[in-house]
Amino acid sequence: MIKAQIQFLYQFILNQIISIENIKIKIENLRPITEDKTNSLAYYIHNYYSCAEDILKEIEKVFEQGGRYSADNYHKNLLLHATYEIKNVRPIIISQKSYLFLYEILRFRHLFRHAYNYTLIPQKVKENKILVLDNHRYFLQELKDFTTFLDNIQVD
Repeated sequence: MIKAQIQFLYQFILNQIISIENIKIKIENLRPITEDKTNSLAYYIHNYYSCAEDILKEIEKVFEQGGRYSADNYHKNLLLHATYEIKNVRPIIISQKSYLFLYEILRFRHLFRHAYNYTLIPQKVKENKILVLDNHRYFLQELKDFTTFLDNIQVD
C-alpha cells in the first residue's frame, strides 16, 4: 500500500466527516411542517447516507482494490463488509449498530431516489431524522477511530 493512498484516504475521511457533520446539523434544524420541508429533510437524509457510503467505497478501494459485489446487493454488501475485520489488512470500520442504522437509511434513500410519483410520508421522514440523530455520534466515533488506525499505519 502506498503512503500517498493512505494520506489521501485519511484526508478524504476527514473532509467527509465535516460534510456529514454539516448535513447532520441541517437535519437536526429542519422541522418539516410542509411538503417542501419534508422533501428537504428527506434530501438531507439521502445526502447523509451518500456521504457515509462514499467513505466506505474509498476505504474499500484502498484496502481491497474495489468491490466484488453483485449489482443487486452492492450497497447492502458494502455496508456488511465494513463490519468485518480483515486480518492483517484493516480493522472493522463500522459496528453492527452502525450497520443497522446505515442500512435503514439506505432503504430510505432507495425510496427517495426512486419515488418519482410518490408523496413522502412526513412521519416516516421524521422517523429517519430521529434515526440519524440517535446514531450519528456512534458512527462518527467509528470513523474517527478508523482515521486513528490510518494515522498509525507504517508504510514503507
